Amino acid sequence: MYWSETTQNWQITDGDFVRGKIDCDLNSPDYEKLPLIVIDGNEISWSEFGQMLMTYEGFNFKLEIFDRSDKIP
Repeated sequence: MYWSETTQNWQITDGDFVRGKIDCDLNSPDYEKLPLIVIDGNEISWSEFGQMLMTYEGFNFKLEIFDRSDKIP
């Protein structure tokens, strides 16, 4: 993942593959309880993650969730 100065957005790299951790966004309003995604040590808001995915509009995707104790393949 990298920050693009051109688009002013985070971009997915590494063969269109991203690994991260789901955390809690303590800065979101109480009524939203939105997740915070941590990728490569960078905290990404749910909105920023959605913007990253817009590069792939019209594509299919697979989302897998692993237990925190599992080694990610």
